[in-house]
Amino acid sequence: MSRIGVHVVLGPRNGYGEFLRRIANAGQSLAIVKIVDDPAPAQEAKGLFGNRVFTVGRLNTIRDSQGRIWDLQAFEPRDWPSATDAALHYYSLVAPRWTLYMNWIDVWETFNEFSFHWAWQGDFYIKMMELADQGGFKLAHYAFSSGNPPGPPSGGIDPTIIQEITPALREAKRRGHYLSVHEYGVQTSVPFHALRYRDIYRQLPADSRPPLIISECNNDSGVFLGTQALIDWVKWYDSELVKDNQVIAASIFTLGKWGTINFQEALPALTDYIITHPTNPPNPNPCRGTSRVDFPRVYNVIPPNATEEQAVAIFLEGWRRGRETAGGSYDDALMGDLSSRTGNLYGIPDADKPRFIEFRDSYFPGANVVFKTIPEIAVFRPISPVKGIPMVITSPFNAPRDYDRDGIFDDKHEGIDLRAVDSSGKPVPIVASADGVVDFVRTTDTKMGYGIYTIIKHKLPNDVWITGYAHLGSVSVSVGQTVKAGDVLGIAGTSGNSTGIHLHYNIQHIGHGLSGYVIPDAVNPAPLLGITSPPPPSPT
Repeated sequence: MSRIGVHVVLGPRNGYGEFLRRIANAGQSLAIVKIVDDPAPAQEAKGLFGNRVFTVGRLNTIRDSQGRIWDLQAFEPRDWPSATDAALHYYSLVAPRWTLYMNWIDVWETFNEFSFHWAWQGDFYIKMMELADQGGFKLAHYAFSSGNPPGPPSGGIDPTIIQEITPALREAKRRGHYLSVHEYGVQTSVPFHALRYRDIYRQLPADSRPPLIISECNNDSGVFLGTQALIDWVKWYDSELVKDNQVIAASIFTLGKWGTINFQEALPALTDYIITHPTNPPNPNPCRGTSRVDFPRVYNVIPPNATEEQAVAIFLEGWRRGRETAGGSYDDALMGDLSSRTGNLYGIPDADKPRFIEFRDSYFPGANVVFKTIPEIAVFRPISPVKGIPMVITSPFNAPRDYDRDGIFDDKHEGIDLRAVDSSGKPVPIVASADGVVDFVRTTDTKMGYGIYTIIKHKLPNDVWITGYAHLGSVSVSVGQTVKAGDVLGIAGTSGNSTGIHLHYNIQHIGHGLSGYVIPDAVNPAPLLGITSPPPPSPT
């Protein structure tokens, strides 16, 4: 059974849609799709194959709320002596985007081919796993470049490096995360090292061998050597991969902007190979996506001066209309095999529109480009709901719960608990965390559940969010009342099923949140509030 799939980056990938459709029409699936920055290829594959396809993602760069651009390939120890501090900052940058793509990406890589500071990386990954677990994400660590970690001339891996990477990989296996590697060339070629992953697993202790994702592979590291050469290599490499149970799948590098290695002309032959070698990949972490077969071919162009929040909002708007693609390059809007030939240009001044019409007619003939000017893009950003004190999470999202009182902690905390007393132990006011309308109020203590409780509905253009404030001591608003961010809703307390004064705070993103919680469409409030949760405690 084939373990082969594709690696996709921004840029031309003509034939990718037909590649997926032919595999689907044959009743088969694809083992893996690895994406960098652009989630659309994974989104399209999930729509056709659902959880039968394994998807891996990586973000290269990201812009923070102050407009600073961060290189996510690797944080250097010289800038971050504490690996824990590096992980906390890294997670604060990526968690909102990871949450946005949660329906399409099963596993995230962080650092890419960072072939130094092995022990420091391990500490970083251990902390990242703690954070990812409470956010509901899975990670793949190290992304070793071909030939790494290094080893002695006699072969194998440097034993010192094995010792340095073992703690993080032991934790990865325990927590259900992954190791990822890149492999190029054939086994006997130098400096390429296909199948070198076997040396790594041979030397790792048995309790430190997590499942393996080969997130890049090819018969050459920089040049497409032709269709027949690639297919011959795929047949050999795939026949070896299926011998090793630890291998989840391997993605061929790459479709997209690297022109000399772009193997798009080999897609028909690769389709034939996959159809005749049915894929049944192990997928221990199915994503929470839907099985949507029709992928609307609409590209929403994000203006170059957009903030990170505005870019995410444009992406979300397209998702709500029908899961459209978004990106920052006009070239990407016109590349590939987009069948609907539709693009939306956001925030383009009227004076520039003739230039883009000419661009469309020259490079995108027949396109129905809809020009839109959006003066302000709505973004949901809640403020702290506890007034006058720092936000401190006392119980994180997804902390184990026993809501049905059966003695088994198999339920998930659908919100976060925040400290709600001041330095003297006095309960603090609880405030609305965004503008909205009061949708529900309970003024009496039920001695169970949320107790004294209120929820606020927040309507944005084409979007609805709900915030909930539970275990209050008293409430001072009424249903239908309009509130502004910071308006007092009541006083913290310990009503309902509560053992001490605190605020249980939850957020619902209607139509876009998670399932499996006691409220629909739950999302983790911590990243939206800009705070970091402690990892959930072990069930007791």
